[in-house]
Amino acid sequence: MSRTVAAARAGRAAWALAGLLAAACAGPGFEYADLPTAEIALVHRTREESERVLELTRRLEEKRQPKLPGQVNMIRLEEVGEVFGLGRNAEERAADLLGRLAFVEPRTHEVRFASFATRGARPLDWSADHRRLLYQTFERSTAQVFEYDLERDQIRRITHSSQDHLGASYGPEGRIAFAEETPNDGYRIFVREPGGGEPRPITPGPWDLMPVWSPRGDWIAFQTQDPSGKEALAVVDAAGEAAPRLLARGRGPCFTPDGEWIVYSASTREGWRLWRMRVDGSGRRPLGGGPNDENDPAVSPDGRFVVFVSTQDQRQRLVVRSMDGTGDRPLLLDGDAIRPIW
Repeated sequence: MSRTVAAARAGRAAWALAGLLAAACAGPGFEYADLPTAEIALVHRTREESERVLELTRRLEEKRQPKLPGQVNMIRLEEVGEVFGLGRNAEERAADLLGRLAFVEPRTHEVRFASFATRGARPLDWSADHRRLLYQTFERSTAQVFEYDLERDQIRRITHSSQDHLGASYGPEGRIAFAEETPNDGYRIFVREPGGGEPRPITPGPWDLMPVWSPRGDWIAFQTQDPSGKEALAVVDAAGEAAPRLLARGRGPCFTPDGEWIVYSASTREGWRLWRMRVDGSGRRPLGGGPNDENDPAVSPDGRFVVFVSTQDQRQRLVVRSMDGTGDRPLLLDGDAIRPIW
């Protein structure tokens, strides 16, 4: 048996054991049957795909040569292709790294893949009725935002410029906020009105990304940088009548359904952990805490749970936690996940 095959089997065994232990140690906080039935949109990689990504990372690190003064290390596409096999072009092979947009039923863990989206697509936001989904995908080498109508099985393009777009969110009365790269001001947050017309900017840039509209429609939270260049969170009046206000260092903001709290991931001495705070930045406190890095939080539609990505040994596990900070349970027992949207 080769060392690679043995490592893969050992990884599968450890993965299964970790899931069983997590379920056994979750405590009496809640049962899977207590979770809402609303599907979670996410980016999914099968266990085999994740193992290939880890193997790719290992082989590329082994091939990496020391840098000469003034030189940048480069990775040859042929080396990437070796890991994923022959018969496909480099772009197709590289797409295997990106995962597939999928939907997970929280109570049963059933996964169904989104046939309308190409590999690399990222979910961004659900409409209030869970019938439409904003997602981001690459088109002609730029990141663009689209909307998928689940009932009509229709796709609608939201962004139309040739610049990159990193994040979008539904607002009231058909409005949509999105982040767009601009030639002079970097990434800014824009609001598009339902009747069309030129989107209006509401932040100055240059690193304003991943907007999230509050349920009441009065605020937009987003990820930015503080004066020291650290990842930070800010809010801006959705009407664009006041300057954005920095709240705290962190990333991945999302609102609770009542609009009272922002849940996010903050860097601590132990690693990235879930926190929550009020819209004015007050009341900051941890939201439970496990042994691994915690990122990409998304609060359930009923406000009782938060789903997030727990990272251990370069693997991303989907975990759900009660909003009182207890009762962690795995939601995806086979494969990895990032960017859940509930």
